[in-house]
Amino acid sequence: MTSNADRTACIVCFEDGEETDLAVILLEESGYRVICCDDADGVLSALSAESGAVAMVVAGHGMIGAEDVRRMRERWPEVEVVVAPRRSGAVKPGWRPLDLLIAAEAARSRPLP
Repeated sequence: MTSNADRTACIVCFEDGEETDLAVILLEESGYRVICCDDADGVLSALSAESGAVAMVVAGHGMIGAEDVRRMRERWPEVEVVVAPRRSGAVKPGWRPLDLLIAAEAARSRPLP
C-alpha cells in the first residue's frame, strides 16, 4: 500500500520553458523529484509509469484539457491536479510561486483514498 511518504514526485507540463524551469526549481527545493512532460499524453504516460509515487500534476492552461483532468482524477484520485492560469504578462508566469508551494504541500499531506 502506498503512503504519503512514498509520493515524492510531481509532474510538470508547461508550454513555456521559463515557467517549467521556475516550477522545477521550486518543487525540487521542496524535496520533490520532478518529471517534465510536453503534453497531456506525456502526463498520462508518466502517471501510469510512476503509479503511487506522484503527489501532484501541475500544468499550464491549455496543456491538458478538462477531459484529461477528469481522467486523471478518476484513475488517480490521490494525485492533486493543478491547472495554472494563462500567463498574465511577458515577464512572469500566470501563477504565483507561493501558490505552487502551498499546492505542493497540500498534495504531500493529502489523505489517500
